[in-house]
Amino acid sequence: MFGGLVNDFQSTREDGGGKVYFDTAKFDPFWAMVQDLDVPIYFHPRYAVPKDLEPGTKYGDRKHLLGAAVQFYLDLSFHLCAMCSSGVFDRFPKVQIVAGHLGEKWVLKIVRPKLMFTSIPFNIWRACHWYNNPNKKGSRPSKEDYKYYFTHNVHTTTSGNYSTPGLKFCIEELGVERCLYAIGNTHFPIFCLGGG
Repeated sequence: MFGGLVNDFQSTREDGGGKVYFDTAKFDPFWAMVQDLDVPIYFHPRYAVPKDLEPGTKYGDRKHLLGAAVQFYLDLSFHLCAMCSSGVFDRFPKVQIVAGHLGEKWVLKIVRPKLMFTSIPFNIWRACHWYNNPNKKGSRPSKEDYKYYFTHNVHTTTSGNYSTPGLKFCIEELGVERCLYAIGNTHFPIFCLGGG
């Protein structure tokens, strides 16, 4: 199988301090080609850009949150939600994206945030409930809700998140066909891979 790999966002400007995300119409030619080629695109998290590390910014004052423990899943979860809600998958319904690390924990927040060591205070039920509100539904950019796109356009992998309960939950919530086995994170000693 062939596919592509992109960073969570792309850096812009000469100093690398700007960011662009793949959910904007600017990337429609990219998504059209991805759909024509019928290849998946893997979204991989990345470290914050220098401007996000300046004092007074989200991570500038909280550098202990950088990296895989928190920053990766917060930032990539935002991008996954943006992809699902922006209309990209309506314009390009055959596009498939892959999010590693069990969907950057987003899937685990769908219904059972208690599975997460660190979870944010919402889940996909709540997001869909709000997003499907009649007052919102008429003006939202996408035709469907988050759950729909996560079960039609997004795959997850086990790479970098070796939680057996998390994997079981992803299989239960998204379907086994949406969960891919992968390994590639060299940051975990073998004794950490016991699951659970």
